[in-house]
Amino acid sequence: MRESVKILIILVLYRQSLEESRSYHSLKENLVHLAQPHQLILYNNSPECAITHSDIESTIVNAQENGMLAKAYNHALTVAQQEHYDWIMLFDQDSEPNADYFKQVSKAIEMVDRNVAAIVPHIISNGQVISPSEYNNIAGPFGSVKPVELPIKENKYINAINSCSVIRTAAIASIGGFDERFPLDYLDCWYFYQFHKRKYDVEILDVTIPHNLSILSPHKMGKTRYHDYMKACARFSYNTQFSHRVFFKIRTLLRCVKMLFFPQKWSLLKPTFAAIFYKE
Repeated sequence: MRESVKILIILVLYRQSLEESRSYHSLKENLVHLAQPHQLILYNNSPECAITHSDIESTIVNAQENGMLAKAYNHALTVAQQEHYDWIMLFDQDSEPNADYFKQVSKAIEMVDRNVAAIVPHIISNGQVISPSEYNNIAGPFGSVKPVELPIKENKYINAINSCSVIRTAAIASIGGFDERFPLDYLDCWYFYQFHKRKYDVEILDVTIPHNLSILSPHKMGKTRYHDYMKACARFSYNTQFSHRVFFKIRTLLRCVKMLFFPQKWSLLKPTFAAIFYKE
């Protein structure tokens, strides 16, 4: 008899209470539809406001500092390896997974072959499809997202966002875990790129989940947040293929030129231009 597959779920929060989190409310309502044995970790990245109680059976972790997503997800990876969880289901605080999502995950996990490293839904933000996508050198990871044609051709480079992705523990462990050089932005791009390099497959669910993605409006970010975002963009391009680096420089230079025509964006011009000349 086949052993039951186990799923470790992690929800990461930052400066948001459980009651304010869309993801938490969706889990509270719909997690019952996940058929496999599972455990939920509520990982709080806000040291100033501890979480002491949850209405869902869970393990609460109040981090001593904000290690962003990568440290939180690596905590989940450690638990998954120690306690023999086969998959890790990732959530940040702004997704709304529905009952159909959990039902489809339950079904897919029992059917996919061992070469599948990730199971992902379709994600929309402000009415726009943002994930998954085929990587496009000209537009970048999320610059131009078109629905991925199914069935997926062998070893097609599929990119998806972190939240609502279900990651095979053995696959993420094989690439060294969640790379903490990308604590927040481009973390997902990095491990999906690594999966592609190692010829892993991605399974796409026929379900759509609403999500609030801040990077769709970079001009609305604070200056420090935007600087970190552009640095992550540059680091990703620098550490992947040469062609990625070249097209990133071209895209970013064109962004700088465009910014010149919008005075409200001039404060972001310096970190944008600096990203062209990024070095480690």
